[in-house]
Amino acid sequence: MDDYFKIILKLDNGVTAHIELSTYILEYQPRWLAAGDKGTMVVKTFSCDGNIYRTGKMLEKLPSQIVETEAGPTRQFAPVPPGGIVTEPLPEIQTDWTDFYRNVSDVLNGKAESVIKISEVRRVLSVMEAAWTSAESGEAILFE
Repeated sequence: MDDYFKIILKLDNGVTAHIELSTYILEYQPRWLAAGDKGTMVVKTFSCDGNIYRTGKMLEKLPSQIVETEAGPTRQFAPVPPGGIVTEPLPEIQTDWTDFYRNVSDVLNGKAESVIKISEVRRVLSVMEAAWTSAESGEAILFE
């Protein structure tokens, strides 16, 4: 069992995912960070406290393409003016960490279908195998 890994996935749809996990990344990062072209979601702890950050109306007028400036490529790296970023709370989710184990018990007792599908497990295992192969070869691994 490794206690640290970082995987960079480049998906066919143009999305790049960075997955980093370690027993000893204690205060280094939030629990989850999802950044996209419409904003950023930060989840700070296991209890899912955090926020969603979006650009305010003022920043929506920035060019969508990277602009070459004398200082180098940029969209905007100047300090964000007041009101430039809108902060929203995360949506409240009603769940319990024991839901997974309750589902396993219900599946074993013929009372429910598994929430986690075999095809999803296969996909995760494919990613793990590609990560190991990449680490051994030092090269990117293409897979379906």
